Amino acid sequence: MAGANKPEREGADSANRSMTRVSRRESMTRRSEFALVRERGRSQAGRYLVMATMEDAALEGCKFGFVTSKRVGNAVVRNRLRRQLRSVVREYGEELQAGRYVVMIARFRAGEADYEELVKDWRKLVRRLEIGKEAE
Repeated sequence: MAGANKPEREGADSANRSMTRVSRRESMTRRSEFALVRERGRSQAGRYLVMATMEDAALEGCKFGFVTSKRVGNAVVRNRLRRQLRSVVREYGEELQAGRYVVMIARFRAGEADYEELVKDWRKLVRRLEIGKEAE
């Protein structure tokens, strides 16, 4: 049997899924949410990201949205960048005040940035927007 020696993937995928995914509850999915944050929220620009944020007392945690236009690069570059941004959210999202929408827009040079540069830009923008828990 050709597939008899293959490892069981179902358990591995389900174990990693909670570590690797930003949950649907934490993701912005509707265009109206993005538009509302850009229209009524505050934003700051960094070297690689523009971060827009808006408070919403009805939210229990934070909701995150990512915008990566074709100016950033081809599909491979945009998908890699979105994976990196989701990783930043998983690692540092708990440091943000609850009850907040956060939209991260990748600037044209973000495709050239490595993970550490994106983290540095993220932290700088959180400080500038005063949305970290230490700013409460």
